[in-house]
Amino acid sequence: MARAIVTVKNNAVVAISRDVAAYFGRRDDYVLQAIDSLDPAEFASLNFQEWHRDHPTVRGRTVRTVDMTRDGFTLLAMGFTGAKALQVAKTSAHNSGKDRSLTP
Repeated sequence: MARAIVTVKNNAVVAISRDVAAYFGRRDDYVLQAIDSLDPAEFASLNFQEWHRDHPTVRGRTVRTVDMTRDGFTLLAMGFTGAKALQVAKTSAHNSGKDRSLTP
């Protein structure tokens, strides 16, 4: 069974960078670098929230982690390749079509 890559945090559904990395089979630092390369800064500030968690094995050290909205996750995933990235693109296109039909 596939591991969930979204969680509810402060009443919002977010994807966590380390879970996104695991889902796509990438290293966490690669995903963080991809997030850092996204532009413009205003979009990033609205869709990505950085925080630090304790390192799992090194006491006193923290690890950078990023929470992202659905839009942030979609934009990030568009930069990846492979079957899982294609599935995300298809799902995103399908869902955005539904969202538009609900808008007056």
